[in-house]
Amino acid sequence: MCCSHSRVLPGSAALFCLLAAPAAAGERYYTDFESFTPGFDTLVGTDGWQGSSAHNGLRLSGIDAESMHGVIGLGNAAFLGGNTAVVPLSAGRTVNVRRNIGIDPAALGEEVVTFRCLVGIKDSTGTGIGTRRDNFELAVYNTSSQLLGSIQFDNATLDTASGTPKRNIYRTQWNAAQNRFDLVNTNALFLHDTIQQLEIRINFLANRWSVSLDAIEIFEDLPFHTGPRTRNLGPIAAQLQIVGTSLTGAPQPGDNYLLFDDWLVRTDPPAIPQPAISRSTATGAVTLTFPQEAGYQYLVQFSPTLSGWQSSLPGALFTATTTGSASFTDATATGKPTRFYRITRSFR
Repeated sequence: MCCSHSRVLPGSAALFCLLAAPAAAGERYYTDFESFTPGFDTLVGTDGWQGSSAHNGLRLSGIDAESMHGVIGLGNAAFLGGNTAVVPLSAGRTVNVRRNIGIDPAALGEEVVTFRCLVGIKDSTGTGIGTRRDNFELAVYNTSSQLLGSIQFDNATLDTASGTPKRNIYRTQWNAAQNRFDLVNTNALFLHDTIQQLEIRINFLANRWSVSLDAIEIFEDLPFHTGPRTRNLGPIAAQLQIVGTSLTGAPQPGDNYLLFDDWLVRTDPPAIPQPAISRSTATGAVTLTFPQEAGYQYLVQFSPTLSGWQSSLPGALFTATTTGSASFTDATATGKPTRFYRITRSFR
């Protein structure tokens, strides 16, 4: 539970807050890859990074110096893909590089996980059906290395008129009837040859997630993983899904690749509902504005003297359906020179 207290004075609005101390939280992992050695196959094995062992040594991942990727001011960046050599059939089509976190955010009271990184996709050379192209993903796994959810940048599906990729962004959604993940089109597009900031925000307790690209919401407050897998935080991965097939039937990627940098993972408790307060000079009604977290229950209480709390305000108890700013107006405050408020938060 979390609470805050507010006091309204005659003719003005003043705020006094007694706030619960937040749980320990903050950065869990960050790298800008500057200390990594540039070259093929130099990402896996450095600073705790792992990868799909069947693809080790196949020159499908590594570190590019700025002189290689050409993005001025970016410095070193990691890459995935870019090699058109045939991949052994036994290696499979999913190339994975990942960094483990290994915690249970909800058990720690730091259920809000934010993953943020810079991403950019270089398209394959050439256009048309004969040009090989692949899909790229950012994926979240639990501590048992089971997939919980992912975002896919589809670089393989072509527009029939132009012969160029449609550039759709998909999200995973659990299909309980088929016991599998489905890909759902978010109706958002990514850009080629452009560095964009991807942010994935997951509340592991409320089981909701939101994704934005360059601060533009792709989707918000949707169910994260509704399947049977344990919701905790293991590795976060960058993945290449090889779409093309060689003449022998083995996977063969295009020369498209994913460039990524500034890989950040942090955990936090939900924002304390510390309200801003205002009073209408016309009606005397008091409005409290405070941060809310989707899936949590909030209760606005008041007291004339701080000796006891009342919960009789209309609409005082509610469950937030969105994450962001909440606003509550106490119309009964008219004519009351002094009134104290507190907001409690609980999870159902």
